[in-house]
Amino acid sequence: MTIRNGLFSSESVSEGHPDKLADRISDRILDAFLERDPQARVACETMLADQCVIVAGEFKTRNPHDFHAVRSQAESLVREVLRETGYTSAETGIDPGRCEVQIRFNWQAQDISQGGCSVTQRMKHPNECPRPFCMRTGWCAAKPKRGAVGSCPGCDRTPSRK
Repeated sequence: MTIRNGLFSSESVSEGHPDKLADRISDRILDAFLERDPQARVACETMLADQCVIVAGEFKTRNPHDFHAVRSQAESLVREVLRETGYTSAETGIDPGRCEVQIRFNWQAQDISQGGCSVTQRMKHPNECPRPFCMRTGWCAAKPKRGAVGSCPGCDRTPSRK
């Protein structure tokens, strides 16, 4: 299928695929931050390979305690997602109890933190923000994923953690 002199492609993977699993883990981290601070800024990526899960990103919360609290529970959140997805041992693909989990969380740099705009800013100056807007978080994406269909940071991709 061509779209305006270009090619459109799409990928679909099963529930246990590493890409889908990585997204579920990143979404769980996002949910944990938003539960503590609805205005948190979260840039999280997850990678899985050979009995190892790496979760990394930059985060900003109004209260530094919230950042440290999510950071301290991140490993258990990763293992919880692995179990919920059906992994029980190395024979099933990854062992939630024994795999290596690396957490690399950094406080978000000031220049990145200024990259998005709030709903209040957008309402005052609607034509100044060309980025996609997320109704759930009330923030525009600092760097939207170009070409991703339905992409919006923080939207309801995961069930509520309430």
